[in-house]
Amino acid sequence: MELNLAKPVKIDAINEPFATQKAAKQFFHDLKERHAAGDHLSGHDEVQVRAVYEQYCRVTSWTIPSGITGFSVDNKAEEVSPGVFRTQKCFWYHLPDGTKVDFSIIKAVEKISRAQNP
Repeated sequence: MELNLAKPVKIDAINEPFATQKAAKQFFHDLKERHAAGDHLSGHDEVQVRAVYEQYCRVTSWTIPSGITGFSVDNKAEEVSPGVFRTQKCFWYHLPDGTKVDFSIIKAVEKISRAQNP
């Protein structure tokens, strides 16, 4: 007997649930890769990324920052060892004062999946 441990993941703004966490992560990876660094998201892309971020905040009991003005894709430099940096594209949300804050859509999808599939 073969066990299927894959669990569906439902994102609020997307009608059909993803069959697996891996499928959800790939969907948002592909969405990110369709945009150049510095692009502000709009339309359906913004709705979907906002939905993931807000759902992530709800399942982790994190307060959703008030007044988010938008979402974007941009580069982030991270120090991986002393003096050695890597740059990768990630999602950011923007606040009215001009601050932008990055977040991991991978971690968000993982937390949402765990909340839905205890």
